[in-house]
Amino acid sequence: MAYIRKETQKCLRVDYRITPVAIEDAIHAYLDEDELARLIATLVRDPTIGRKTDEDYHHVAGDLTLRYRIHQASPDLMMVYVLRIHRRERDPRLSGRMAQGARVVRDLALDVVKSRIKALLKEGN
Repeated sequence: MAYIRKETQKCLRVDYRITPVAIEDAIHAYLDEDELARLIATLVRDPTIGRKTDEDYHHVAGDLTLRYRIHQASPDLMMVYVLRIHRRERDPRLSGRMAQGARVVRDLALDVVKSRIKALLKEGN
C-alpha cells in the first residue's frame, strides 16, 4: 500500500458515480443525506485522498471507511466510483433494522444527495 496524495492528476473535470451497493451501505450505516454528500464532495475535490490498495482506494473519515475506484475516462475527465461504505466498528444494536426499507429510501435519498453534493461543490469554488 502506498499513499498517492503527492501524485499530480492532469484532468479538468472529476465526476462521480455511486453504486447501488454503496447506497445500501450508507442506509445501513445510518448516514443522512448531508453526511453522504459531504463524503462524496470530499472525494470529488481530491480523489487521491485515500490509500491505494490494488485497484481500489480506501479513505477513512471518522468511523467510516469508503472504498472507491478512480478511472481516467478521457484526457479531461476522471471518474470516481464509490463502491462501498462501512462503519469501522458495527454496533450490534443497529444490525439489520433498515433492511426492509432500504429500497424505498434509496430512490428518495439519491436525488437529495445529488443536489446537496452540487451545492457543496459550488460552495468550495
